[in-house]
Amino acid sequence: MKRTVVIIISIIMLLGVSGCTAFPEYHSEDTIQTVTEELFGEAVTLLTMEEDKENKRIIYTYEDGKGREFRVFSYAEHSNFDGADLPGYYSKITESYQKDIFMLHKEEFDAIVEKHTKDTGITLDYISCDTESKITDWQVEIMPIYIRFTSDATTKEQVEEDIRVMAEMGMEADALLDFEYDWEKARFREDDVICDWYPNLCRMQLVFEVANDKMKDRTQFDFSVSEEERWTEEELYTYLIEQLDEETLAK
Repeated sequence: MKRTVVIIISIIMLLGVSGCTAFPEYHSEDTIQTVTEELFGEAVTLLTMEEDKENKRIIYTYEDGKGREFRVFSYAEHSNFDGADLPGYYSKITESYQKDIFMLHKEEFDAIVEKHTKDTGITLDYISCDTESKITDWQVEIMPIYIRFTSDATTKEQVEEDIRVMAEMGMEADALLDFEYDWEKARFREDDVICDWYPNLCRMQLVFEVANDKMKDRTQFDFSVSEEERWTEEELYTYLIEQLDEETLAK
């Protein structure tokens, strides 16, 4: 009996020191609003708030200054050690801004891809996000978009042509998505709010392949997250070319 009491007291003390709670708790609506405004600007408007008990989270749907909807999540998560959940919960905040905006413009993005890759050696390989088998569906839901193209270029001239196509396509897609997202505000918070974020990982990649189908070289870029950082075609072309090794450009 005494041992049980000691264990319980120890757990309570551990929870207090570590900042976690015995039961799921969520950040207040005011805190969510403050964090959201810091990340996405003061023009955001809260539309709905929904409790998702199964996944221990509250879903806040916002509208940005351009009238586009995205979600912010307040959720409770166990600490984890070596694959095992530990007692207690941490209150965290995360969002699906990049993915929500991308999916909103998906048909327009597809049209850009079709326009620029038709009758070229470039093929859209897949659009996905980095996942692992143990990640739950809702965690996959918040992960950013990863877009991969492949090229069958075999000469320097063809490589440069495909990089030009990638630059034109990327510039248009970047302007279409028009992200406004100060992710560093989440990363460098100084209070007790824990934010999970995936900085600048909504990206496009072009892979050059050799005859045996193994990836030989690749170049990629992240979509911009502010008006000041929007890609121009020439800036993007230079950025992509500089990532390739000399062997690829010497074919």
